[in-house]
Amino acid sequence: MFNLATKDVHCYWFDEHNAGLVASVFVSCVIDCLRKILSEKTLPIILCSDGCTSQNRNVVSANALLDLAMEYNVVITQKFLQKGYTQIECDSSHSAIECRLKNKDIYLPSQYATISKEARPKQPFMAKGLDTFLHALNKLASCINTAVNEGKNVTAANKRLISLAAKEIHKAGHIFGLLNPASIRSSPASNSELKEKILACLREEIAGVKNLVTANKPTYAQAAAVARGASAPTEPPSVSKPAIIITPAVEVKSRQDAVELFKKNINYRASNYAPAGSQPVSNSKLRVEFDNETQLKDTLTRPQGKSELKADQCGN
Repeated sequence: MFNLATKDVHCYWFDEHNAGLVASVFVSCVIDCLRKILSEKTLPIILCSDGCTSQNRNVVSANALLDLAMEYNVVITQKFLQKGYTQIECDSSHSAIECRLKNKDIYLPSQYATISKEARPKQPFMAKGLDTFLHALNKLASCINTAVNEGKNVTAANKRLISLAAKEIHKAGHIFGLLNPASIRSSPASNSELKEKILACLREEIAGVKNLVTANKPTYAQAAAVARGASAPTEPPSVSKPAIIITPAVEVKSRQDAVELFKKNINYRASNYAPAGSQPVSNSKLRVEFDNETQLKDTLTRPQGKSELKADQCGN
């Protein structure tokens, strides 16, 4: 990266063992350079680059620059040069490095960073590698954490965000070699064993959740009875509970209107029980279930004298 204001040049070197040609790597280099500049002086930034999709013109780069702009409260403008006219000051830096590399014996990747610093003696280039460069991983992990915990439920938009961030983390994990890829590649048996252990743990967790969900919990009616000091119904729950059909005697526009009409005309505030459940049968009719016949018969007497609805016992 070439700073037109100060003529400083920032070089980032990596090879196939610790990085790859993906958007998260390129934007991590850009953010690292801009963060150094903004930490010294907060000024608006204009970035000029070609329209290479995987390197500059993608959603990962755009979101990373937006996050940095919000962090430092500055305006960051990204400009893409027209095709055929993309020669810029960075090209002179590339040329200087290439000239310095001529007739040089390279034994280690780190030598490229050393040679880059020597390419311009008067104002040496700043060069670094990506061996400990983890900004992308940290930011993407934070993105997942925010998406999950920001609200009480995970929305569809957050699910897509989590999925995209997880894919980028998976790429970056392989790129930066955080899981010791050399040992993993050399021992496929241990890798398969680790996979089986993870799957076994997941199956155990899923089974535990299913057991928790299907546990025999008290119904709403039983909980309401206990709260009012009455004894909870002790009879075992049956597959088909006694039920009534509530039919509005006035016109209703939706199922919700039928439910509201039922609540308005029949309430259980003074009772020691409540319906075990309800479900719409049609747009105008409502099926209401009870834990026993006594509760059903008591409810059948309540609509008497009510002109807005009627209740009929339904066969099980």
